[in-house]
Amino acid sequence: MSAKPWKEMSRAERKVVLCQDVLARLKQEKLSANEGAYIDNLNEIAKLYGPSDLKGPVTKKDCLAIEKHCDVCARGALLLSKIRLFNSVNWEDIKSKHEVPVISQKDTTKILSEAFYRQELLAIEAAFEAQYDSSNEDFIGENEEHSWACVDFGLQYEYPDNRLYAIMENIVDNNGEFLP
Repeated sequence: MSAKPWKEMSRAERKVVLCQDVLARLKQEKLSANEGAYIDNLNEIAKLYGPSDLKGPVTKKDCLAIEKHCDVCARGALLLSKIRLFNSVNWEDIKSKHEVPVISQKDTTKILSEAFYRQELLAIEAAFEAQYDSSNEDFIGENEEHSWACVDFGLQYEYPDNRLYAIMENIVDNNGEFLP
């Protein structure tokens, strides 16, 4: 991992550092990847802590609890790595109006925007989910061939953990670019 502070890294360096951390967590079997939610079962964390305690920075301890109780997709894994390495996300950034922590596509895009452009996150998501979300027509419309290449990349891997590993490895190997 980089010894450089977040603000001193280039966008590519940030991507590589986050992806390297996801790879390390997968190798250590600390992450459980699954499709369909950025971070699934966050309500379990609210039960552990109590919703009123979910204030201020999300800490490394919180990340360990999330890793233990929740499944993640590619965006969720990157988000946890950003929190673990740079402690720069607050619970208020990821809680819904009902005080139950919920992470949305908009949240992950905003929180990861200093490393990944929105289109890059959509490409990663299409590869991880091995499908594209029809609500993201702007992603498909910009370059349909690339969009399907992302989906095809994901379809090469039956299991979500393997798919997540391959995506992160691809980004690291290509100096911060996802090249399906």
